[in-house]
Amino acid sequence: MTGNYFDGSNDHGFVYSNGTFTTLDVPWATQTLPEGINDSGQVAGSYAGGTNFNKVSGFVYSNGTFTTLDVPGAIETIAISINNSGQVAGNYTARDRRHGFVYSNGTFTTLNLPGAAGTVALSINDSGQVVGHYQDGTNFKGHGFVYSNGTFTTLDVPGATSTDASSINDSGQVAGSYQDGTNKTHGFVYSNGTFTTLDVPGAIGTVARSINDSGQVAGSYGYSDGTKTSGFVYSNGTFTTFNPPGARLVAAMSINDSGQVVGYYDDSPLDGYSSHGFIATPIASPTDIPTLSEWVLLLLGLLLIGIAWRAQVTSQRT
Repeated sequence: MTGNYFDGSNDHGFVYSNGTFTTLDVPWATQTLPEGINDSGQVAGSYAGGTNFNKVSGFVYSNGTFTTLDVPGAIETIAISINNSGQVAGNYTARDRRHGFVYSNGTFTTLNLPGAAGTVALSINDSGQVVGHYQDGTNFKGHGFVYSNGTFTTLDVPGATSTDASSINDSGQVAGSYQDGTNKTHGFVYSNGTFTTLDVPGAIGTVARSINDSGQVAGSYGYSDGTKTSGFVYSNGTFTTFNPPGARLVAAMSINDSGQVVGYYDDSPLDGYSSHGFIATPIASPTDIPTLSEWVLLLLGLLLIGIAWRAQVTSQRT
């Protein structure tokens, strides 16, 4: 996993692997903010400081080396997601407008929806498909999109006032969130042209942030009193909710193909702030533990096998 921490003066990036933290600091930067990591441990993110304190640049970290990403003409470049081929999706600002981009083999490709007032790219899969959202230039309504082989497909959940696509897996399934006419937030999964709404039972709002290759979705939801949020995993039609011990606000940000969820939480009182990262690892459910009747059948079966084996040995001796 990758993320960042603050030491009271500067922001630093890190990679956590097999119980060990490795600090990531772009040389001379005052802020290093990783955003995404692939299966090879390559990291994409952004940094500020260095030779130009007023400029934000993207970076890729690979095998101990930082490569700076600056879209030509941009005043700000932010790398968000990196796939297993090393392709990077992100965003840049130029002339007061936000644009998406894909960086591949040293080349930048700009992503702009036709007529959009701004385009934001958030996730790229191993096929190079990109998802994100944009505002149209007419009524500034928010729409999700999928970019694939040079073609944009707009994603609008039926009846939504705004749709935001945040994650895409290698099967092309998309997870994201939308707002309805009452301003309530719902999660969704888009698969083969069909939208499935995700609402954690009893929640006042559900936000889906990440989808893995098995179609499991991770995100967060809010309580009716507005003082607490929890994490969830959606899998095969079932919601599993979780809270790190003592947590008040939980943001589940990403889920991998093993079902592990990473994110951060706040365990301070309402008037404070204290942030911690976490990894939530799935455990066997009670249904995975044999019941008493299942144990009886298992032991009976072993007993019958033992009797048959003993009879066979006896007959061979006689």
